[in-house]
Amino acid sequence: MPNFSKSFVENTVANATNLTTVEPIKSLPFNCHTIIIYNPDTVNDVYFAIGEADPANPIAVADRGIVPAGESISIGMGILSLRPNPTNKIVFSTSAGNITVYITFVCGNRI
Repeated sequence: MPNFSKSFVENTVANATNLTTVEPIKSLPFNCHTIIIYNPDTVNDVYFAIGEADPANPIAVADRGIVPAGESISIGMGILSLRPNPTNKIVFSTSAGNITVYITFVCGNRI
């Protein structure tokens, strides 16, 4: 069953570490057009990528975006049909330690 959000905004978290690649608790809705990622840590960076969770490895250096400590970013995802691989998920790792990453999915209609 497709994962369409019935709300304009969906909030979730990911419990990221420097040893693994994790998915957020709620998955990326099909009708999400923007992702906002907030890193509340004051020292360590959050890494993100579109891919799959990996319990044995963090996100590879060449494959990641970075949210610096104490910062947030917005990512325009575009509509589902324009994404490179709409079945992939957004995943997270950290530069060090454990960080609860705050994620907001901004969603549109179901087109």
